[in-house]
Amino acid sequence: MLQFIRVMILLKLRQQLHIDKNLNIEFGIPRILHFTLWFYWFQATFVCDEKTQHLFEVGIDQYYGRLTRRFQELLESTQIASAPMIPYPDIGGLAPTEAYPLARSEAIIKLRSMMKNYKMTLTTHLTQESNLITKYFDGMIAEAEEQKKKTLNLGKDSEVIQQRKRSLELEKQARLIELQKKMTLKVDVKLLNLLSVVMPKIATPLKPTSKHNLSADLIVVWNPLTEIVEPISCPHCWNPTLELIQGSRGTIHCTRCKDEETNTSRKESKKTLRNQTERVSAINRKQS
Repeated sequence: MLQFIRVMILLKLRQQLHIDKNLNIEFGIPRILHFTLWFYWFQATFVCDEKTQHLFEVGIDQYYGRLTRRFQELLESTQIASAPMIPYPDIGGLAPTEAYPLARSEAIIKLRSMMKNYKMTLTTHLTQESNLITKYFDGMIAEAEEQKKKTLNLGKDSEVIQQRKRSLELEKQARLIELQKKMTLKVDVKLLNLLSVVMPKIATPLKPTSKHNLSADLIVVWNPLTEIVEPISCPHCWNPTLELIQGSRGTIHCTRCKDEETNTSRKESKKTLRNQTERVSAINRKQS
């Protein structure tokens, strides 16, 4: 039975991984290990003319050290429990304190879009309120100006009306400044809770070897919840990938690294050609 499961797992790995045919593949023995996901719950408080709060989570995969968005998927699982049923060995990885900076950075990214929407709403509201205040006081100042003209026509003292105009202008500016302060957005972010989710997954050692006898020791993980192979880390750039190829120099890396390698080769070729041209020019100058 165990042999059959092992064969099925290796079959799924071969089906879902895309590995260059020039690479020699060697799989190790699959093992069931515990993988931990850290879910950081943040509370964002927006304070302006009113106070609102938002709760959201950021998931970090402890083993890979990268973001995960499977919280809703885990909640919908019928096999979730308060403690692991079988104490499989833990594969380890980042500690909660080590993963926190990554989680906070992602939280800030999420907040930026929310803050953008808030600022757009506040700007619209500020413009409308500012126009109303300006219109109201400008109307009263215009009335005072009319009274001043009538008073001057009658030959009376208009100093009282002039003082009233100045008072209205000062009050108008004070109201606009007060409104500006009221509409200034302040955001406070704090960590409320940390949730640890432990999942059993099947980890299989993978050793691809190139024709230049260059190899890489990797771990391929199959997730029984999603029934898919999780992206492995490229041995060159450490980015997640499901594809491994052999480079022109026998190195093993992902397709993204291949593009970078091609660009590097082109730059080196241009540099070599430029050096050769400069040497030829120097020789020609000496001969002349």
